Amino acid sequence: MEDRGWRIEDGGSRLASSAPLLLCSSTPLLCSSILDPPSSILHSPSPSTPPPRLALRPLSFLYFRSMRVLAIDLGTKNIGTAISDILGLTVRPVETIRRSSDQRDIARVKFLVEDLEAEAVVVGLPLRMDGTIGDAATAAMRFVEKLRGRLEVSVFTQDERLTSYEAEQMMIERGFAKSKRRARSDEFAAMIILQDYLLAAKAKN
Repeated sequence: MEDRGWRIEDGGSRLASSAPLLLCSSTPLLCSSILDPPSSILHSPSPSTPPPRLALRPLSFLYFRSMRVLAIDLGTKNIGTAISDILGLTVRPVETIRRSSDQRDIARVKFLVEDLEAEAVVVGLPLRMDGTIGDAATAAMRFVEKLRGRLEVSVFTQDERLTSYEAEQMMIERGFAKSKRRARSDEFAAMIILQDYLLAAKAKN
């Protein structure tokens, strides 16, 4: 069930396959589930036999997270973008934005958020290989703060170390010519940022 976005937590135990599940679409929900009833309940008891008591599982927490997320790979010359489906199961590249000014770049991102109906934005954070913050990460965080001031959705950051290399390898595996890899590398880097963010979000939930 996890690969479809459903998560069930009940103290480490899974609900029996025959037990009824109460599924919710957007909000957390507490529910109880009936265990497999005793066999005696399946037959008419004798008048002298007291009715059996149904065993109940502890409260189980069912959670379904539905959110379409837009990812940004922020470069000095280009901004790569990618989007997930509403269940967070698939990601796809969107476009490469040629950087001009923060005002115009943010306006384009805002348009994409509204046009694609994204409910959150994640921006790649180019940390140094030792995990410290350098000039590139500092510039990215300044851009993130400006985005937060202009967008009506939440804006998050995601460690993007090695995403450029992974994007290059992904495009080579798909048979992209060198010119095409150059043109779309930022979009594919944004896809990897988005995949990493969604995996991390699922792990936290």
